[in-house]
Amino acid sequence: MNTVVLDHVQWELLDTSSQATLVEWLVAEGDLVEAGQPLATVNLGHMTVELPAAHAGTLEDILVAGGETFARGQPLARLIAT
Repeated sequence: MNTVVLDHVQWELLDTSSQATLVEWLVAEGDLVEAGQPLATVNLGHMTVELPAAHAGTLEDILVAGGETFARGQPLARLIAT
């Protein structure tokens, strides 16, 4: 299996924002997820969006907790792709 790092935040939705706040995870570490499944909600300041999984797999490690601010391109979690 390959490890895929979830750093694919949909920046086209963020306009010129360089930071966002992770509101909450919708899945837990160890959960199996499907491609396109919402993983977390993120507040962009002017709206809240869901972040979908880019790949099917198992969520291995959550790197940014709910309520934390993160920067553009910062990994949010590790996903073991299947």
